[in-house]
Amino acid sequence: MKKFVVFTLMLALFASCSSVVVPNYIVDYSDKGREERRLEEERIAAEKAEKRKARMQGYSDEGESDVSQYIAKKEIKVDRDKCIRIVQISDFHSAMFGSNEDTLIQKIKDASPDLIVLTGDIFDFETKYARPVEHVRYLIDGIKDIAPFYYVSGNHEFYAYHEEEFNYIITDRGGIVIEGKALALTVPLGKIILAGLPDPFIDLSIEERRKAKDNKEKYLERISALKSETEALQQKMALAGEKVLCTVLLAHRPEYIDDYKKAGCFDLVLSGHTHGGLWKFGKIIKGVYAPNQGFFPKYAGGLYEFFDEEKPSALVISRGLSYQKPAIPRIGNNPELVVIDIVPHESRF
Repeated sequence: MKKFVVFTLMLALFASCSSVVVPNYIVDYSDKGREERRLEEERIAAEKAEKRKARMQGYSDEGESDVSQYIAKKEIKVDRDKCIRIVQISDFHSAMFGSNEDTLIQKIKDASPDLIVLTGDIFDFETKYARPVEHVRYLIDGIKDIAPFYYVSGNHEFYAYHEEEFNYIITDRGGIVIEGKALALTVPLGKIILAGLPDPFIDLSIEERRKAKDNKEKYLERISALKSETEALQQKMALAGEKVLCTVLLAHRPEYIDDYKKAGCFDLVLSGHTHGGLWKFGKIIKGVYAPNQGFFPKYAGGLYEFFDEEKPSALVISRGLSYQKPAIPRIGNNPELVVIDIVPHESRF
């Protein structure tokens, strides 16, 4: 009987954490959006001060709010025709979502994105049977006619030593591998620049990959080279009288965010890798463990904004789609398909 109860609870936990959620993050660079954000931050700061005061006076409270992450406590809506919509697929790990990935594909269709980005760990050769490639093919075949799609690698693409085959599967279906490149793209609102970095594992030998240690020096060189290419493209477009609504970087690893910010040419970074910190407990613990960050990671998942700096920027970390890798079950941390709505600053039009 005890075994049956444990099995039932585990099954219920697995079922509750294998359904896909679709968070919608708003990255609003407009003057109105920044003013709303400032007022909301002031409100939350005042709320925290009141709670501290009440606690000192012996009253109980529900715990302090966390303002380190994007303020998602109030519903923010934007007009669809005034924003750039990106759907982000990350850490798919050749997972299964319905017959031929139909469940996931339908959610992407429903979002009606301007473009789709795949930010690494899409393929996983540690999954069984024909899944490592077959399920990615189902997914790509299902999204290729929805919107243009762009891909960068994650560390798992390099564990398998089939990275060239993976790139071929993407390009053969009309996708673009955007590693070490910066491209000008046309979206309904105007022009944007999309840039991408391969995972740091690209510069490691087979033995080094097994040890799972990055060569940070070489990765920083790649960031520097991409910065130069991106800035050259920005200057070329400026000379041609073309305005850039925003510049977006695809990079699997969020732990390098300080280096991406130092580059000074990226408005938004889209990453994955963390699997949402595996376990999430409400607003108190937003992630228990993330690779390359360790326990209680600073960047576990969600939208982080750095608008208090000279060059405003933001980071979105997808909590990933895989509910089977790693083997540790997700708790309070559903797989997610991320939708990002970008509202450019008025001066960019």
